Amino acid sequence: MSAAEIPGPGCLDLTDLHPSYAISASSRSLCETYLWQRWEIDGESVDVELFNADAAYLHADATSISSLGLFFSKDNTYKYLDSAAQTFPSILREVFKNDTLIWPVPDSLNDFELEVTRRHLRPSHASCVVTLQLVAVL
Repeated sequence: MSAAEIPGPGCLDLTDLHPSYAISASSRSLCETYLWQRWEIDGESVDVELFNADAAYLHADATSISSLGLFFSKDNTYKYLDSAAQTFPSILREVFKNDTLIWPVPDSLNDFELEVTRRHLRPSHASCVVTLQLVAVL
């Protein structure tokens, strides 16, 4: 299903490298890879968005954050969450044209752990309304 064919509102599960979504009576995974990297070498850095990548090179000089990492990041990647989280809403807005996007998260997370993700998903587009739905993970 192409981006123009996805009607909204949609329910988006961001806890996978290829997030899945549900609309009406169907669900699918997105084609895009929600992965971001920051490479740092000799005091210089470059950010790489890997949305259309088939593979990623994992290296000691690179920090990788996926959409799942926005929720369950390790302490060593926390300083990069803002930069990574800023890249994901732009591609989401290309896919989901409707103003309502529901994204469920495990209820084991609290408001402080969701702050970075919420801050970038909700206001990234003036007309986008992101609804937080806490769900139990079984």
